[in-house]
Amino acid sequence: MQNDLKPARLSVFVERPEDAPKVFELSRISGVCPDLESERQKEYCQIWVAAGPGVQGYLLCWWVADELQIVDLAVEPGARKRGTASVLLEEVLAAARSHGTATALLEVRASNTAALALYTKFGFQVARRRASYYVDGEDALEMSLKL
Repeated sequence: MQNDLKPARLSVFVERPEDAPKVFELSRISGVCPDLESERQKEYCQIWVAAGPGVQGYLLCWWVADELQIVDLAVEPGARKRGTASVLLEEVLAAARSHGTATALLEVRASNTAALALYTKFGFQVARRRASYYVDGEDALEMSLKL
């Protein structure tokens, strides 16, 4: 994947302490990761941030053995459809490859067409459908990517 989607002046890095309040706010707005603080305490959890200026998005992932599990990806509402999610995903997948990670995994709501398009663009494939996975009864699609 080329960096031609990268918005001007957007940098991606592992979350710093000063980024935590904005990441928490984005998590609350997105409603995807309701217990971000407990996630941060897990030794295998890492949060990546896209900034420029200020936090524009984040990607929360788990590094377990030779797998990368993407848990949450959220972008500031005003920064959506500008390539921020693509840049985050591209950078994290590049880091995973450079560390010898074999597979990237994630779950996504079956109705989330924007996320499905993003993950498909990066080569993720649906591995299986999990019926009534979410508390509201919606199905999840498990997706994987060989790195």
